[in-house]
Amino acid sequence: MEYLKLAHILAAIVVLYGGFCILSSKYENKPLKLLSFFLVAYMLSYIEDSLYVWPVEMFLIFSLIKLKKTVIKDCRWYLMFYIFACVSLSYSKHPIRGIPGLFMYVMPLFYYALATTAIRTKSDVTKLFTYISNATLVLLVLGLPFYPHRIAYPYYGMAMCSIPAILYLTTKKKIYIIHFIICMLPAIFWVKRTPLLGITVGMIAFSLLLYRWKAVIPTFMAIIASIALIISIPSFKEKMTGGDSQGSEYIDSENAASNINTNGRIAFWMLMIDKYYEKAPYIGAGQGSVKAFLQSDQNEFKRAFPLMHNDWLLLLCEIGIIGTSFLLIFFGGIIRKCIRYSSKRYPKDLRLMAVACAASVFSTMTHMFFENCMNSFTLSTCLVFCAIFNYYIRSYQSFKQEKELPVSYAKDSIDIVLRK
Repeated sequence: MEYLKLAHILAAIVVLYGGFCILSSKYENKPLKLLSFFLVAYMLSYIEDSLYVWPVEMFLIFSLIKLKKTVIKDCRWYLMFYIFACVSLSYSKHPIRGIPGLFMYVMPLFYYALATTAIRTKSDVTKLFTYISNATLVLLVLGLPFYPHRIAYPYYGMAMCSIPAILYLTTKKKIYIIHFIICMLPAIFWVKRTPLLGITVGMIAFSLLLYRWKAVIPTFMAIIASIALIISIPSFKEKMTGGDSQGSEYIDSENAASNINTNGRIAFWMLMIDKYYEKAPYIGAGQGSVKAFLQSDQNEFKRAFPLMHNDWLLLLCEIGIIGTSFLLIFFGGIIRKCIRYSSKRYPKDLRLMAVACAASVFSTMTHMFFENCMNSFTLSTCLVFCAIFNYYIRSYQSFKQEKELPVSYAKDSIDIVLRK
């Protein structure tokens, strides 16, 4: 434990030092450099797991961001979700334990504002994506042999999996196909089910929105291949199905949290539904209530379940249907825009950002169902994609208005002449 605490403190020092180096530098676009630095640094899970880093990040980001009305407008439903979570502290039995969660929930908004400030031109997006793709490749190729168990990329990569695909479709450089394959390898080698499922769901959304009916048959074949992979490879089959034991004896075992079947997580989730959700389905038990129970000695299954491993259920238990619905509406609004702007009547770059954003949102929502996504950086990376996508929408709308202005001016001039 002392070693982990020291590693977390060192991670905070690294972020602090790197961030202040960027702030004191002569970079023309410091927000873009800071965003790139954070997105790459978070591949190391010592940084991702460290609560010491969050206040440092907030300070560094706040010193650079420009709060715009567009940020509030774009994220109004997420803000409603956050406000409701804050209000729920008033009826929570453990409000102090809920405060760290509020810090985690607000970080995606900081990153949305940072991305909105950083992305000034479309070339900034290309620079950001190229930097992330190259840095990811270097980290995975050089870092995995020496640092294999502390790389956070299998989870982090779910929200970022479409970056190599976007770069390939825009540049036609085959090296980005290799990037994508290499980025998939950690999840396959370490049998990480949630990242594999999240990336699969994200890329299915990417393909279906971009290619529509042409992608149906390849998507179906990919699903069949995934099922065959699970059945044929013993390590996958064992982790996905687990044993035949049921009940409290099993969910108290150390293997229960790593199983996705009804013997492990789902059995524990049902206990949490009975204990918290059914007692206050609309407003929940209050921010921090469930987390306090999970980490306390009252949790009989603390050894296997110190965390919920299901963000959606955690939100339902703590802030109820009302609070959770705000977040669902936020995601639903993004998905609706992604579907709209993925149509062929829009420019190619806007369509690509629409499908990339959809891939990020779908993979993140999948991640939230099986892991503790909101305790990590994954949700922030998703909102970075949302910010970039909204920038492309505004650029397109601005270009369209500028293109139509001369026509309207000409029409007004003709009307004036006719009146005279």
